Amino acid sequence: MRSFVIASLALVGWTGTVMADPSTHQLFADFSFEKKADVADWQVREGSEWSLSPEKGLYQLTKPGKQGEFRRPMSWSVWKGQQVEAFEVSVRARCLTPTKVKGRDVLIIFGFQDPDHYYYVHLSAENAKVHNIFAKVDGGERTPLPLKGERVPRLLEDGFQTLKVTHDPATGEVAAWVDGKPALQAVDKTFSGGYVGVGSFDDTVDFDQFTLKGKARK
Repeated sequence: MRSFVIASLALVGWTGTVMADPSTHQLFADFSFEKKADVADWQVREGSEWSLSPEKGLYQLTKPGKQGEFRRPMSWSVWKGQQVEAFEVSVRARCLTPTKVKGRDVLIIFGFQDPDHYYYVHLSAENAKVHNIFAKVDGGERTPLPLKGERVPRLLEDGFQTLKVTHDPATGEVAAWVDGKPALQAVDKTFSGGYVGVGSFDDTVDFDQFTLKGKARK
């Protein structure tokens, strides 16, 4: 397993339906969380607790943050190495809350401007009003994005699952997969790009093998 950042990489064989021109030069980040340098450029949401377990190759959300004035994610960590526009991000994640808890979740944060402005995908085991959605935080309460097509709950395992999100700012389309299977898709053009990260609304989570491919934000 390896950890590196390459600033001019052409993406070949881009998978996923939501994607800008894959022939343009892209950014690439790959973190296996096996050494301290892997988490050196991450911004952690104040109030949530994270730790690195290099012997296990894990970046761990060990304590969720408490909810504040607005109902929105309070437990996230964002990689500040590069802002991206069109991108594909993937990460292996293991939610430590028992599978019998249907509202258990893992988040991927993207389009991050600051702690009050960003997108996220909430991947869960149920299709409740604010579960298994794409959402936007734009200064206040989180707002679900209009979804395209069917949404399928796929956070069903007690072990690691591979999560992927793609974003095309030209169309505003974002899509999420779990273990290679489509989960949900939405459209919004509020934030054309930003930083990308991971987190959870209420749960503790282990993360491994964070990979980001995309176009640098101008």
